[in-house]
Amino acid sequence: MKLYVKRADKIRIKQIIFKRAGWKTKSAAIKMNGGFPLRLVSFMPDTLMEELIAFCEANNISYNKTKDFLLLEKMSSVR
Repeated sequence: MKLYVKRADKIRIKQIIFKRAGWKTKSAAIKMNGGFPLRLVSFMPDTLMEELIAFCEANNISYNKTKDFLLLEKMSSVR
């Protein structure tokens, strides 16, 4: 099993886009100022996406949620 570590300083993060990956999986694409975007899918704990949103709001980083991601949030809050 390979494990990769990538560190992204909040100064280099331009935007985070929250998307849907598959039927029930949430993902995030972190757009950087220079370099390749980071894609986060199927990470533990399940609260990672909420923590990323809180991080964006605390550090004035813009974020966008797609319609599919909003649908997943709505479905998970109903349960």
